[in-house]
Amino acid sequence: MVEYVKEHCCSSALPLNLTELLSTITNDIICRVTFGKRYREGRGMKLQEVLLEFEELLGTVCIGDYIPWLDWLGKVNGVYSRAEKCAKYLDEFLEQVIEEHISHRLRNDTVDNEEQSDLVDVLLSVQKTDAIDFPIDRTSVKAVILVSYYADNVDPR
Repeated sequence: MVEYVKEHCCSSALPLNLTELLSTITNDIICRVTFGKRYREGRGMKLQEVLLEFEELLGTVCIGDYIPWLDWLGKVNGVYSRAEKCAKYLDEFLEQVIEEHISHRLRNDTVDNEEQSDLVDVLLSVQKTDAIDFPIDRTSVKAVILVSYYADNVDPR
């Protein structure tokens, strides 16, 4: 971060956007804790876009929820299709993250390395060992990951 600030100040006369810089750093930390690695370019940018869309959809009023016979308006104005696209991307992303963690465990023959465990590893260990009194399935793992990541990444404005 210090190098980036120094580089920016030396090469540009434009003011440094600290909000954006701190948001990026916070996102990197949350990604490391949750997923075990940073997601900046490529998938990370798409993830941020989808999470912004997700946040917007959470605040969108769907008239069909209040007046059921007007539910068709959600299809007309595109709310349902936006929600389906968002859910599909998040499901595929989380599925890929979980599969990466499972394949990494199989390749390295590591079951529980507490020193390098992230949230996904912890949840997969809980799922595998039945450490809690109720079964946890893949959907529950994805839900906990999404809620944890999203709750930590919400802009407090």
